[in-house]
Amino acid sequence: MKVLVAIPSYNRPYDIEKRCGFWLKKLEGIEWKIFVREEQILYYSQSIPRHNIVGINVSTYRETINAIGSFARENGYDLVHRIDDDMSFKKLGMSKRADCNIVYQKTYNDVVQKFIDDENVYGISVSKPMFHIRMRDTMYARDNKALYGNQWLRSEIMILPEGIELFDDIYMTLEILRLGKKTLTYCGSYEDSVMYKNSGGLQSINRNEASIETIKTMQKYFPQVKQGIYKGDENLVDIDLKALKIK
Repeated sequence: MKVLVAIPSYNRPYDIEKRCGFWLKKLEGIEWKIFVREEQILYYSQSIPRHNIVGINVSTYRETINAIGSFARENGYDLVHRIDDDMSFKKLGMSKRADCNIVYQKTYNDVVQKFIDDENVYGISVSKPMFHIRMRDTMYARDNKALYGNQWLRSEIMILPEGIELFDDIYMTLEILRLGKKTLTYCGSYEDSVMYKNSGGLQSINRNEASIETIKTMQKYFPQVKQGIYKGDENLVDIDLKALKIK
C-alpha cells in the first residue's frame, strides 16, 4: 500500500518548522509533502526541503483538499493521512518534542496495517488527548463516529463538492458511512494541535460565515446536518454532532 502524509499550509511559512517540520524531517521510510500555494513556495522552502513541497494553484481550502486528493490518485497513493500544519503526535509517557517522530512512526505502522487488514475501513483519525488517556489500552474505538482534524482516508474518496469549504472531517465521515464503509479512532497516540489561536491557515477567512454557508451546502447532501455551536466558545458556529449521532 502506497501512503502519503499530506500537510496543507497557508500563510504559515515561518511557523511550520516549530509546529510540524521538526518531527516530519526525522521520519524514516515515510513519504510526506507540504501543499502550499505556488506563490508561497519560496517562503516555505527556507525551512522545508524543496522536494517535500508541492505547489498548487488554488484559492480556497476546498480546492486545496481536492488538489491533495488529485495528487495522491495521480501518483498512485492508496492512502492519505491529511494532518494540520500545527499538529504533532504524542502519547502518555512520550509527550516531549523529541518523542513526536517516534510516536508517529508507530502510529503510522499500526494504522496502515489496519487499512490493509480491513478493506471496509475508509477513515481513521488519531485520538484526542483525553480519549487517549482513557482508552490507551485499546488500539481502536469509536466505530463509525466523526473523524477528527487528522484524517487517514483512502485516496479514492478524497473529493469535496462545491460549497464544502469547512468541516471536511464531518463531510468525509458522512460520505464514508453513506457508502456502507467504516471509520475508526486510533487510541495508541493523540493529536496535539493549536486550536484557533494561531494566525494564517483558516484563521485567514471569516470562519463563521464560511461555516454557515458550508452547513447549508452540506444539508443538500445530508439533510440531517444541523447547525450548532463550538464547545467552549458559543460565538463560533459548528455542526451539531449529537444530532448526527456520530459524536
